[in-house]
Amino acid sequence: MKRTVIMVLAIAALVVGVVMLNQKGDDAQVVTAQPEERLSTDGQTPFHFGRTENSPAWPTEPAVENPGPTNWLARMLAGEYPRLSAEEAEAYVTANKRSSESLLAAYRATKDKTYLKEALEKFPNDPKVNFDGYFDTFRNESDYTIEERRGMLERFAKSAPENSLPNYLAASDFFKTGESDKALEQFRNAATKSSLNDYTMEFVQNAEEAYRNAGYSDVDAKAIGISTHLLPHLSKLKQTGIELLDLAGRYQQSGDDAQAREARELALHLADMLQDGSQQKIVINQLVGIAIERKVLATLDPNSTYDGSGRTVQNRIDELAQNRKNLNANVGPLENLLPTMTPADQSAYFDRMKIYGEESAMKWAVGKYGN
Repeated sequence: MKRTVIMVLAIAALVVGVVMLNQKGDDAQVVTAQPEERLSTDGQTPFHFGRTENSPAWPTEPAVENPGPTNWLARMLAGEYPRLSAEEAEAYVTANKRSSESLLAAYRATKDKTYLKEALEKFPNDPKVNFDGYFDTFRNESDYTIEERRGMLERFAKSAPENSLPNYLAASDFFKTGESDKALEQFRNAATKSSLNDYTMEFVQNAEEAYRNAGYSDVDAKAIGISTHLLPHLSKLKQTGIELLDLAGRYQQSGDDAQAREARELALHLADMLQDGSQQKIVINQLVGIAIERKVLATLDPNSTYDGSGRTVQNRIDELAQNRKNLNANVGPLENLLPTMTPADQSAYFDRMKIYGEESAMKWAVGKYGN
């Protein structure tokens, strides 16, 4: 049965970060790749490999251990993915001496918060632990006070001093409570940091090891590790970039051109960080960056100078459109080709994604298996 999982995942959700930008006037909306008639039109911004933060809750019924190919296909297409049993998860964390990585993998593969709680208690200075700790809080906001949520963010920031992600998340939180000045300060702090790290590849690697330890084949473990990884932070980053741009508009209307210019520049810095291929190996991150930058540029005179190279704002808008087209160029072909690849090449595809990035991996696969 487990061998059949790869085919279902390949069809249903394994093209990691497969997205397209649905242009509606000046508004760039990031949506999951679906036939055009199924694209979201409600302004929501779902992000996922296999699931999104807006997907239905994880199944309340225990995952079926051996449902058979037909049942698995139906469950996968409904948005459900293989979970480790309690016994499999416990065997994995025990074999790994209950390390922070194994505890987080077990938490993610079972949704048993006991593992996350143990990780938070044992490894308070691990940024990946604090990342999951914050987003567990975020998904259950009604169970926590604002102070508790922000305390988790402060803990995350302290454990990752060079990572700008905690600052952007804090800015989002401050915008939510109407504290624009504090949100702006968080953007300023983020601009001094050297990275924007969401630990995707570390989380994926840990998941692979957990599923492999449970008896899944190498390629299935890699596929499941990718397809079950969540990106809850991306919708928050896109939204907080838009909120900063709205703040820039209010500054402009009040006659404070300097503040408006600073806010736009900080939004562009976030966009640049997301588009940085040396840091962001997943296509969807880069597409979110393009969407944010496009919204900033839409507020400017298209004939004005973009930078010192002589390009205009319109030149840059055209360049972003081409970049987006290039990023999406291999998505459609790969969806059809991935199920036809040998298990060895499927495994190589996932390895290349982790090492060289998703765009490079897709080009390799399409170049080898395409017409």
